[in-house]
Amino acid sequence: MGGFISLDESTQFLCAAATAPWKDQDSCLGDSGGPLIWQDPQHSRDSDYGLRLAGIVSFGDGCDGKRPGGYTEVSHYYSWIASHMDEELQLSNQAVFTENPFTRYDEDGDLLDEFQGALDDAQDGLQQLEDNIDKYTGGGSLSWLSLFGMMFLAWRRR
Repeated sequence: MGGFISLDESTQFLCAAATAPWKDQDSCLGDSGGPLIWQDPQHSRDSDYGLRLAGIVSFGDGCDGKRPGGYTEVSHYYSWIASHMDEELQLSNQAVFTENPFTRYDEDGDLLDEFQGALDDAQDGLQQLEDNIDKYTGGGSLSWLSLFGMMFLAWRRR
């Protein structure tokens, strides 16, 4: 990723990869502008299912699938977004999700086994990251105001 952006720009971007190294992890052509959604496992039982908008697809190394993709960090552009809106940004503390979009069921309403396996892999990977978080320093931040603002914009676009 370092070859694509300068250090001055690096605070505007996030890199994201799959939690399991054997899984494809990059965005592809046509994905630009799409969301990078993260599910906070500590809040997955909340009314918003712990879903957080972290970034917007920006670039990658083709459709490699083995390298992380580059995403624009949404919180970095909050003031710009707010300045270009026709109306004042109105935020709500109420979740607008009626069901968890990461959950998949079969025709009988039972949780799909293969999805449960993927869910377990993701949770294991997140746990490993949380266990090692003290090894990392710095990083971006995403304010709640930015999160709700981008969710509002996404809702309005529909």
